[in-house]
Amino acid sequence: MAEATKTINLGIVGAGGMGRTHSAAAASLGDRARVAAIVDANPDAAGKLAEETGATSYASTAEMIAALKGDLDAVVICTPPSVREEVVSAALENGTAVLVEKPLAENREHALRLVDIAARFPGVVTASAYCHRFTPAIREMIRLAGAGDIGRIVRWENVFACSIPDMGDRWMSDPAVSGGGSLIDTGCHSLDLFNYMLGGLEPVASVFDRKWDGRGESGATSLVRSPANGVAGVIMNGWLEPARFLVTLVGEEGILSYDYEQPTLLFRKSVAGQQK
Repeated sequence: MAEATKTINLGIVGAGGMGRTHSAAAASLGDRARVAAIVDANPDAAGKLAEETGATSYASTAEMIAALKGDLDAVVICTPPSVREEVVSAALENGTAVLVEKPLAENREHALRLVDIAARFPGVVTASAYCHRFTPAIREMIRLAGAGDIGRIVRWENVFACSIPDMGDRWMSDPAVSGGGSLIDTGCHSLDLFNYMLGGLEPVASVFDRKWDGRGESGATSLVRSPANGVAGVIMNGWLEPARFLVTLVGEEGILSYDYEQPTLLFRKSVAGQQK
């Protein structure tokens, strides 16, 4: 009972846009969570967010852990993907749970090192922030499809796109820092959803659109397949097009469709064209 009512003390590493998003999420939980620390190499950014949240700012994860010791329950890592290994190691060695923003790492080798580090601490919770799988509409799509509501599944479709014209100047498009472009940035959510909803994933092919020389892809169209049942997935990601986030599950007897911009609705269309 004591554990159930305890206020979780959080440290947020990275005071940029996602750091602010997680700070706001923690605030929405009321007494269940409290932002106790903000870490950022930029002292002005760390200080500003710490002031807004009532937290204490630190210049490094090591400094934060040394100051808080056993009073730090979890850290949320919102740094660029290429600089996470030291942060994850320090937190897990302290027995502190870790939530890492997506994508996990900028390349496969770094990702595997992080997995190995986590495996050395099996008693400490680790997770990557693939939030869309927890959306009620996605859960309901899985339930309905499993119950045979739209018949045999033949295809999964997703478009996750937005218009960010200056993305070519941001670190998210620098392959050395982020690992690529729009596919690893928004497409990692798409790949996670396919894996989650279809029970596995095999890559088949991708076609990239490149707007900026020397930077990651500005758009990607990918084909994947479920090894469990052969269902194909078509994934479209882009940074230079109108904003859309649509997930559609196509069956022989109907389709289920979810639009992120209408999060409380799940659309069903029968093979006869009836929609509800």
